[in-house]
Amino acid sequence: MVVWRPNPGPQTWLLQCPVEDILFGGARGGGKTDGLLGDWIQHSGRHGRHARGIIFRKTMPELEDLIERSKELYQPLGAVYHEQKKTWIFPNGARLRMRYLERDQDAARYKGHQYTWIGFEEIDTWESPEPIDKLQACLRSPHNVPCVMRASANPGGPGHDWVKARYITPAPPLTPFKDGDITRVFIPSRLADNPKLSNPDKYTAKIKASGPEWLVKAWLEGDWSGPPVGGIIDPNWIRSYTTEPLLGSIDIAADLAFSLKQTADRTAIGAFGMAAGGEVCFKPDIRIGRLNTMDSVEAILDLAEAYDANRLFVGKDMITGSIGPFLEKRMEERKVWLLIHEIPQHQDQLLRSHSFIARTQQGKVLWPEGDLFRKVIYPELVSYDGKGEQHDDIVAMAAHACMGLDMMDEYRAPAKPKYENPDKKRWAELDRRRNHGKTTAIKPLFGK
Repeated sequence: MVVWRPNPGPQTWLLQCPVEDILFGGARGGGKTDGLLGDWIQHSGRHGRHARGIIFRKTMPELEDLIERSKELYQPLGAVYHEQKKTWIFPNGARLRMRYLERDQDAARYKGHQYTWIGFEEIDTWESPEPIDKLQACLRSPHNVPCVMRASANPGGPGHDWVKARYITPAPPLTPFKDGDITRVFIPSRLADNPKLSNPDKYTAKIKASGPEWLVKAWLEGDWSGPPVGGIIDPNWIRSYTTEPLLGSIDIAADLAFSLKQTADRTAIGAFGMAAGGEVCFKPDIRIGRLNTMDSVEAILDLAEAYDANRLFVGKDMITGSIGPFLEKRMEERKVWLLIHEIPQHQDQLLRSHSFIARTQQGKVLWPEGDLFRKVIYPELVSYDGKGEQHDDIVAMAAHACMGLDMMDEYRAPAKPKYENPDKKRWAELDRRRNHGKTTAIKPLFGK
């Protein structure tokens, strides 16, 4: 019984290649996952009980997807998956561990381990090669099994630059080259190389609508030439978190775009708060997409309700249009109160984003680690050119948050509050929710 057969071309080349360190893929839909899982089948079949493998994903949710696909391929071969240990044991005694490596320092846990096969699914999701190098040092065998490393990648991830420098730049594709004592090679695989992909036209259309032009080209064609580096925001400035710091009061920032055309900008809405060190920290549930007026308002209020938010920072040209009255009405109906702050809309995009860029440069903006950060937020940040030639929805949303905070600093300066007569009904509701149902004296939000 044939459980799996490599596609002609790249997948077959991968399994036939004797090179020690192989980067496979480069484009979306190129069969990268099956390529890695299939390569392990071949390795374990050759070396039996002396084959010891481990394959990594960046996060646990991503690892779960990999595990589900491995079950489809390995169980028909008689392999048994031990859920608690997250380890496959094959009939011939070969063992493959399934692991995630969310923090770089976790690589130290594997010091002293011995593996004959190490795999990294989407190696570009690691910002630094440091954990990869630490784990590659575990490639050794007391039984003289040839030890190999296999990795897949897409251009445009947080690790774009180091992956490109290590595997793409030194030699043309399919050309092995020496890097010190290690021989490496890049085997490209594209959408057209994967005939097993169901509905490729729909998949292609989804990619085309997913991000900046350079990133779409990278994902479709495996093109590594599109820089994420060289833009206004240096990748070294960008910070993400896995454990959310303790935050103060929560606010909402929104950049609204009401055209649903595929070529139009998207709406981006996020909740954020200030950490103790002065960092602007965005909550994980960031809404981004082509939303109409109703959906945008509901997304704003959903986040406000979920995080007990106080203020909404939104562009003045948006709130003075049709969304303003509708937002007021829905706040009344849902009893979710937000104090709305209209952010000036500078024609110069670079000027508008100045505060956000300055905070980012200082390491004072934190993004939630995860798939959205690596595949949407990070690529947009590093490709931002300040000219409107790339998607800038996330940047605009974050810029509204930072400009709003700057405005708050101005409001706190005077001894007398700028807003002396707030809507008492709304303030009473805010006070009630802040104090677990107990209404206290009405007080202005700004000023001491």
